[in-house]
Amino acid sequence: MGDNVSRRDFLKTTSISAAGISAMSVKQLSAAFGPAQDKSKVVIATDEDCIQGNQVNEDRVQDMVDYTIMTLTGIADKAAAYESLFPDGVTTSTKILIKYNNSRTQSSLSQTKVINAFINGLTYMVNGSFPSSNVTKMGRQSDSGNSSNETFQCGNNTYSVGQKWIDCDYFINLPSAWNISYTGVTMALKGMMPAVTGSLSGMHNYFTSGTSPALSLVSKQETFKTKQVLVLLDAISICPSSNNVTTGYKIVASKDMVACDYQGMLILKENGLSSSNETTALKVLELAAEHDLGTDDPNEMEVINIGPPWTTEIITNGNGKVNLKDFPVTNQPMGTVFNHPGGPAAVTIYDMQGRRVWAARSSERRIVWNYSNLHGRRVSSGMYLYQMRKGDMRVQGKIAVK
Repeated sequence: MGDNVSRRDFLKTTSISAAGISAMSVKQLSAAFGPAQDKSKVVIATDEDCIQGNQVNEDRVQDMVDYTIMTLTGIADKAAAYESLFPDGVTTSTKILIKYNNSRTQSSLSQTKVINAFINGLTYMVNGSFPSSNVTKMGRQSDSGNSSNETFQCGNNTYSVGQKWIDCDYFINLPSAWNISYTGVTMALKGMMPAVTGSLSGMHNYFTSGTSPALSLVSKQETFKTKQVLVLLDAISICPSSNNVTTGYKIVASKDMVACDYQGMLILKENGLSSSNETTALKVLELAAEHDLGTDDPNEMEVINIGPPWTTEIITNGNGKVNLKDFPVTNQPMGTVFNHPGGPAAVTIYDMQGRRVWAARSSERRIVWNYSNLHGRRVSSGMYLYQMRKGDMRVQGKIAVK
């Protein structure tokens, strides 16, 4: 490629309809392979066009859910990404339960759409043969089935895990982002309350109790801890204060329910969550972290923000042995890191008019662009195109410089 490239030609080669392997944004996908493996990964997808007027765009929600799952798992193939959520694998007889916030669905514009999008993604598993009938949706306590033999104490009451949770192979925690005064917020932790049988009102005095923290005691039950594989938070339509349903335009995903709830709380806070509810929520999260349900420390979270345009392309020129994980591209505050397996490689940066902005070659395993141009000056904020070349491989995509 010369010093200039046609923007039309570049975008043509990166479109989802182009020949080769169509995948998610390399930047978005590869953020999942950052060095901080000890941190809890949280992916936040934002698309302000997912709500148009009072209507939720189902196609955009489907993209938000799919690319969130692909980014979280680091797998660009949709079916494989969903399958990888389940550590022991899936078959056409695997039973999956989705726990959602039933009391919020009537006010929420989006939760039903998020649930349906996730179920649709599941049907791509097992070569497209996974039956949606294998998925059970549960919202109210009455949906949880009979009491099981797995019991625990909270205050003066005994609770039992619902039988449906014993019977399922895995479950997905799919809450909505909602304010509720006595817990600060109601998301993944609070959403587990109806998964047990017993007097739920008896838990209300124990949400912030250091000796008998209700939400921690519910969520740490062995069945829940071993079978929960994902928290997928609907923060598209949210409620940061009583009777105030507004828009967050986001979906949050993590395997850490505390970290996911923390990020959901921040979204509510940005939109008007009261300081008193924030204080209560932080206490609930602190207690949950003390019970090893996740982290409430933002320094221990690896937050990956993604958004449209979702697609780019990795061109393999017929090399079927190429592993997408060998070419992660990660954005950091001081620069973008282009990783590769080693040996001669080159990276070229173009502006949106196709003019070459920066270029580098290296035989090391990483090339870093520090957002400078060919003259060493920092580039302006905006969108840039990149191409990384190694042998017959070309990895192309977009980078947003703030």
